[in-house]
Amino acid sequence: MYEDCDWAEPIRPSRQDVLSDVTLGQIVAHNEVGARLCGWRL
Repeated sequence: MYEDCDWAEPIRPSRQDVLSDVTLGQIVAHNEVGARLCGWRL
């Protein structure tokens, strides 16, 4: 796990958020990298 992960957190949109497919894909990619590199539990 990287110590550089202290500044980053998973993105958790609310149910009220309206996301495009592109934005949703970017959130998923961000969260997957964080899970892999920082040990986030999603």
